[in-house]
Amino acid sequence: SLLQKLRSFEVKMSAMGQLEHGADAAMCAVRACWLMSGCIAISYAIWVWEGYPAWLPSISQTWVIPPANYISRFMIGNGCDVFFICNLFLYSFSKRDCGTTVKPELLLSMAGGAILCLSWVAAVCESDTAVSCMGNNALHTQLAETFFWLYDLRMLLGAYVTLTREKGGVWRKWSSVLLAVVSVLLSAVRSSPAFLDLSHLGIGSNIVPAAERINVWIITLWTVNEVGIAATAERFGYGAVEMSSQASGKTGNVEVLAYLTTKQMANLVVAFYVTLLFLSSLIGLYLGYLPKVPGQFWFISDMWTLPPNNWLSRWTAVQGAHWAGWVQYSLYLASLKNSRGPADTAKSRNLFGLSLIALFGLSVVGICSEIENLTIHCVGAFLYIGGGDLFMLV
Repeated sequence: SLLQKLRSFEVKMSAMGQLEHGADAAMCAVRACWLMSGCIAISYAIWVWEGYPAWLPSISQTWVIPPANYISRFMIGNGCDVFFICNLFLYSFSKRDCGTTVKPELLLSMAGGAILCLSWVAAVCESDTAVSCMGNNALHTQLAETFFWLYDLRMLLGAYVTLTREKGGVWRKWSSVLLAVVSVLLSAVRSSPAFLDLSHLGIGSNIVPAAERINVWIITLWTVNEVGIAATAERFGYGAVEMSSQASGKTGNVEVLAYLTTKQMANLVVAFYVTLLFLSSLIGLYLGYLPKVPGQFWFISDMWTLPPNNWLSRWTAVQGAHWAGWVQYSLYLASLKNSRGPADTAKSRNLFGLSLIALFGLSVVGICSEIENLTIHCVGAFLYIGGGDLFMLV
């Protein structure tokens, strides 16, 4: 049944396995912080480099001009995946040490909803008309506001949970509360029309972009702080784990709190791309911009030039490539187990690197359409098709 098929994609909970390779929770939080904050910093640097006024654009404005538009789609898409993994750590920690009436499932759902909205913010950029964007300002703004307010509420409730539990230092607990409260206040400043024009004070509208940036940094800092509290009390981490029967008797086993098998991730990737191709064709035919040439079948790239298909491709290509990368990583680790010497190991390492290059090319194809920059789009297509074909041949 359909329900049974959907259940096959559930994240399984609690099992034992042998850790093959991974990173601890603190490193995961640092990576999420780098992707989120780094994207904002890089986009701003490009904005200034291109000669636009340095003081002060909104984050969304810097994501309209190339190449910051492509970078934001790539970094935010991948960053949101890592950001959600951080919240899985917090969920697991709350399940083990939660003495409050706030259900961990509620906190995880709020975080997941907020992060899902954020993952679409870069895909649906703010300019309706710029060729480098072709977004929707109303939808973009609503997604951003939903992210900020929903995650702010999750932070407040999470700070309350942190304050009431026994584990964690007093300073870090109250830091969590303070950061959550400040984040809410900044969201109120950013959302209030009264702050949009303070030119009579010599500030102009710069207070809103400033509040927006500080708000993002506080959200990432709060998450890093919370993950740090959890990592201090429990040794959380994420990575590739062997869960076969052969792994059960090995030393160094770890308790797996949540996992997706390689096969499930592969099915998820297929579902991403098949759904994208089907919806893109259906929407293009319905809106009338497909077929591009009457009577002729269209290229895949022809489907991803106009809204809303360009938004779908920007989001799905990055998400699919992210999880396909994990599938390739699992296959790489499996190949190392069957290695018969240094030559086999080197071949496996090179093939894994080639697969990542191909997946990066696929991401480029999705985040940069042929009407935005044909050269970059074609380079991405070459990396994906050429790299993917070479990978399969070898």
